[in-house]
Amino acid sequence: MTVELLLEGRNNAVSTLQYSSSKGFQVDGYDANRFRDRWGLIHARQMHGSFYDPLLMKPSRIGIEYLMPIFTDAIGSDDAEHMRQTLFNPGNLAQPYHSINTDVHKRIRYLETVGD
Repeated sequence: MTVELLLEGRNNAVSTLQYSSSKGFQVDGYDANRFRDRWGLIHARQMHGSFYDPLLMKPSRIGIEYLMPIFTDAIGSDDAEHMRQTLFNPGNLAQPYHSINTDVHKRIRYLETVGD
């Protein structure tokens, strides 16, 4: 999959192997910037060994019990409504994207080197 991503011109991507009982194994790719913090670093996600069954390649019973409330209550109706009103606002189609990086770049001042 990594080679396929490169052939598609996606050189800043992470290939992943996913499994579901209905579809089996699937290979996918994600933009690596999705995993970076605000300083551009990617941090490995640590998980306690009891949360994963390496033989079955899926969360263990304890892992499922732990994650179930998170998956069940992760997004409420108010969250979905907020996303609908902001991310999917039709006005976003006509407005340019506002980048905080552009705002910061406008305010950067470089010191000139003064000769002795």
